Amino acid sequence: MKKLAAKILEHKVELATLDAISMGRPIETCFDEEYAAVHFNYFGEAGYAQGHTSLNTPGFLNMSLRQPFGVVGIIIPWNAPLVFFAKKVAPALAAGNTVVVKSSEKAPLSVSPYIFEINKRY
Repeated sequence: MKKLAAKILEHKVELATLDAISMGRPIETCFDEEYAAVHFNYFGEAGYAQGHTSLNTPGFLNMSLRQPFGVVGIIIPWNAPLVFFAKKVAPALAAGNTVVVKSSEKAPLSVSPYIFEINKRY
C-alpha cells in the first residue's frame, strides 16, 4: 500500500486533471491526492498482523486475533472520489479483506486507474 501511496503522489497532477474533467472542480483547489496518500501510508504500516495475549488465567493462554471479514463491498460517491476511495479501501486491505469497488458513474475517472493497479498487485 505504500507503493500505491507513492504512485498517487507521483501522478497527482493527472489525478487532479481527471477530477476537473469529471466533476468540474478547479485543479488549484485539489487536495485529494495528498489526503489519499496519507491514508494508504498509514494503513500500510498499521496493517501488520497483531494479536493480544493475556496471562491472567493460570494454566491457560488467552489470545484474541484479528481476522479479515472476507469480501467488502465499497460504494464511492461522486463528490470526492479519491478521498473516499482511500478512506474505505485502505483499512479493508490492511485487514486482509478482498475489496469490490463501485465508483460513481458521475466521477469515475480518478479512481479507475488505482482499482486496476490494486487488481494487478493482489
